[in-house]
Amino acid sequence: MKKISIFAVALGLLAVVAAQPALAVCSNARLMTSGYIYTPGTTYEYAVSGDTVTDMFAGTFWALGEGDPALGVGADSGSFPALEWLYNFGDYGYAAFVGGAPWTSDARVDGCIDATPSTCTAMQLTDINPESGEPVFALLTAEKNNFANYEFFSGRIDLAPLPPVGIANSTRVGDTGVIVDVAAIDAADFSAGLYLDPNCTGAGGGGVGIETFIPGVAWYAQVLPRGAQPPTDLNTATGGWMDTGVTSLFGDAAALNIPCEGDSDIYVSYAFLNESGIPAATVTGPGTRTECGANVAEPELRTKPANRQESKPRTRKR
Repeated sequence: MKKISIFAVALGLLAVVAAQPALAVCSNARLMTSGYIYTPGTTYEYAVSGDTVTDMFAGTFWALGEGDPALGVGADSGSFPALEWLYNFGDYGYAAFVGGAPWTSDARVDGCIDATPSTCTAMQLTDINPESGEPVFALLTAEKNNFANYEFFSGRIDLAPLPPVGIANSTRVGDTGVIVDVAAIDAADFSAGLYLDPNCTGAGGGGVGIETFIPGVAWYAQVLPRGAQPPTDLNTATGGWMDTGVTSLFGDAAALNIPCEGDSDIYVSYAFLNESGIPAATVTGPGTRTECGANVAEPELRTKPANRQESKPRTRKR
């Protein structure tokens, strides 16, 4: 009877072990550290109250040139949420920062930078200004130091405003769709949020601008009833966002074919697409609204020439 009990316990332990996903393959800690991270609009006072980021904070990290969009493949943060590898979030009175060893601390991380030829790690962060609703971001890179760890920028890291989506035109397509032409996004508009190690020049060498590590964006849209509140969940998996299937490099415009029926509001936003082809898990803001209806498909914001009354533009049809 005693042997049966021990055997049963052993089987139970094996079942528990088998149910656990494998950890990332790093054999050593591979520490990653950063300075304190601040989202504009957050309320913070040392040792009193507040957080320096919001609960909409998101991000990814990856070994340069070695990330992979598929889970369980490549060397990147996988499905490990940024709020869980950020220290001090929710601990009132302490500023948030990156610390610890996320390459080995969680089963949701994919692979290890040790198993790649890369000597640099990149980290992309986004959040929402709680006062203005404005999306903000930072991009950090760090080269492996003498201890094989990664020390990101050690000073204060202020997330910077993201460029908004510019709608150049919209065109009705039959009764069930609209083509929204989005203007090109200039890489130079992201300079305020860059905290880049000059020794990290990307997988292919060359410069150290944002386009070296995040060459473009993936476009998303959400269709809501006319006059509904803008989207608040920015997660591309849970927030109701539709992947348009369109990506564009910085400097390139794009045309998005979006289905809509009746009188609707279309919100267009974008997610960073890093140099490994991994789209960020969140779009970069609530999005720019475009109206869609039986007789109208026009941007919410248009430039009205001086000394001229505004009139509704004619709708082109395809």
